[in-house]
Amino acid sequence: MARGYSSRHLRMYAESGVAARRFQQRHRNQLWQSDLKYGPYLPLAKAER
Repeated sequence: MARGYSSRHLRMYAESGVAARRFQQRHRNQLWQSDLKYGPYLPLAKAER
């Protein structure tokens, strides 16, 4: 457990021979994933008093 895996997970991986399961959805467009490091600059207007 010190590395984040329980004995159940270790048994499952040892029996299947696969370290990770495939992650997918049944139908197209049910899951969207993105990774963004630099985004657009959005200048915010100062509130008028």
